Amino acid sequence: MDRIGRRSIRPVQPLSPRSVNMTVTLLAAILDAAHERKLIDYNPARGRGRRVRERAPARSYLDTAGQITALLDGAGQMDRDATRERAHLERRACLAVMTFAGLRISEVCSLRWRDVDVAAGWITVGESKTDAGRRRIRIRGALRDELLAVRGRRSTAPDGYVFPTRTGRRQYESKVRTATLAGAVKVANRNLEQAGHPPLPQGLTPHSLRRTFCSLLYALGVDPGHGDGRNGPHGPRARAEDLPAGDASRRGRAGGPPGARRGRSNGR
Repeated sequence: MDRIGRRSIRPVQPLSPRSVNMTVTLLAAILDAAHERKLIDYNPARGRGRRVRERAPARSYLDTAGQITALLDGAGQMDRDATRERAHLERRACLAVMTFAGLRISEVCSLRWRDVDVAAGWITVGESKTDAGRRRIRIRGALRDELLAVRGRRSTAPDGYVFPTRTGRRQYESKVRTATLAGAVKVANRNLEQAGHPPLPQGLTPHSLRRTFCSLLYALGVDPGHGDGRNGPHGPRARAEDLPAGDASRRGRAGGPPGARRGRSNGR
């Protein structure tokens, strides 16, 4: 429960070992200053045994065209079944932008139509987490179709948000996580189970779709660090359905995301 009595949207989770160690590091720096001013005799946050062991977390992402299609189809099904109050969410297009353009969740929520040049084939990320995050990303075939569909249904004023709230304001990140991604995963897994297929990888987050984007670039022979993630390559366009199963996880010449192997998904 929050301070005004509403039920929290996201479940409370324990701190990760990395968060604990970062907190200890910050505390040690603060106590160092206190020790220099002779406010304390010694720094209890320094020394051995102060930190916990960290293990590399499982990195989840979609590693086959079938998984990408299942997720987007699940989001599309939610769009078709949405009530009037939730018809503005554009779940399928939102997930397509994260999957085929690699935008962070905050960048998706801040994306405006002036940043989307469908005719020229570019998305400009002007509001990002870091200065280095400002970049241009090529709009490929599958993503172009989704953006054109949204543009045909919605107002596309230059200053308008691509994925706004019902009143036209900036969408909340929590809404994208719960009402869009988590809901689409649930629908997709139900559809996959009915079809006799395995479910999507566990622990999918908005950042999982960002890893999926990098995996797709590797499959196309593009280095994410110097291609679409920066100035954008002039390479081939690609649709998710055009990639054979397993190609999304195939390592490129420059390598691939951790754990990316053909026929094996991370986080499952």
